[in-house]
Amino acid sequence: CGWLVVSLGVTNAEMASRAGLPGNNGESGSVFLTRSATMVLATLLGPAIYQGFEDEVKLCTALGLIALVMVLSSEVHNSWMLHMWYAVTGLLHAATDVGTQILTRRLFGKEAAPWLAFHLFSFSLFGVFASMIYFLPDLWWQDVATAIFAILAAAWCIGVRLIFGNTHAAEGYAPKEDEGILRWEMKWKGLEIDWLLMTVVFWSIAGQAGIAVYIYVDVGETHQVSDIEVGWLMCLFWTVVALSRLLTFFQALFWQGQAEEFMIAICACSSLGTLFSLLWALGPIDDPNPLRIGLLGYALFYAPIPSCAYILSSKLGARTDQTAAMSILGLNLGAGLGPWAVSVVFEFAGPRALPIIGVVCSVMPGLTMLGVAHYAQADKGVRDKDYEDLE
Repeated sequence: CGWLVVSLGVTNAEMASRAGLPGNNGESGSVFLTRSATMVLATLLGPAIYQGFEDEVKLCTALGLIALVMVLSSEVHNSWMLHMWYAVTGLLHAATDVGTQILTRRLFGKEAAPWLAFHLFSFSLFGVFASMIYFLPDLWWQDVATAIFAILAAAWCIGVRLIFGNTHAAEGYAPKEDEGILRWEMKWKGLEIDWLLMTVVFWSIAGQAGIAVYIYVDVGETHQVSDIEVGWLMCLFWTVVALSRLLTFFQALFWQGQAEEFMIAICACSSLGTLFSLLWALGPIDDPNPLRIGLLGYALFYAPIPSCAYILSSKLGARTDQTAAMSILGLNLGAGLGPWAVSVVFEFAGPRALPIIGVVCSVMPGLTMLGVAHYAQADKGVRDKDYEDLE
């Protein structure tokens, strides 16, 4: 999933141009909106899809179809086909993403927190590799590289199934037999923390996705840095993100006990860090150094926010398939709406208006964490008993 998200950011401008749309045009950005809509649909259906049997086979099927769709990208030659192509990739991507989230929580139960953080570490690690397709000679080779990786991921999934056999729900996890798109509990009470953490993931991913599109589309066009450096800058960006998330994983793995307050504080401080880094990166347009330093600072501070949100969701939220899908819902909405918002700003206000989106996406996770802290304190007694049982 990390490979696919980053590779689409790399290839979007060229695919849009081949379909007759400018790479930074609002209509071009609407493909992300279309993709986001199908991702939301697949996420809502996730608890129903991953119910019953052979869940790993369902994951492999989605990955195989992703490979097929990527190979067929060379057949996309107009706006309608481009929107349909993005819609299908969004559907398959979300089906894969929500499946890994549900199965991990189902397998580890109360102890899922570090492995959810590891999800995002692997997401960003393969984002590093995917950003390297920027150096491949043309769009076809870039998409073939993504297809090959999807096939390798499917083979890995089959190997895990053959070695470890079927997965069984851990104690403390309560998937409902009738969960699905028509039976989602669209209520606030009892799910306050889950909804709030979903919005934290949404704002952080929307900001990151918007930044990635900005770098690939606008930075190269304004010649702040060379095209080659754009590719290396994104490789370095995702490397910093991966290292930061790896630290978060080890913290969640070895720090047993009540670390929620620490996680909430990390999110709040990281939110401020992304804000200051972004403002620094958008310094004088004729000087590339603030851009380089600011983007790496943004990567360092942005990375722990969704990881901490995943961990807190596992520790503080309800343990059902629906709440597992809620984190992915926030991620998918952000991944679609972030680039779309950036494309609209490009079209109507120019790239220098990007701070409007960046500031909002940087501030909102920190503010939302205040609500999480409030409800976490209110539920502290119930959580204390959970830790006693875990120990």
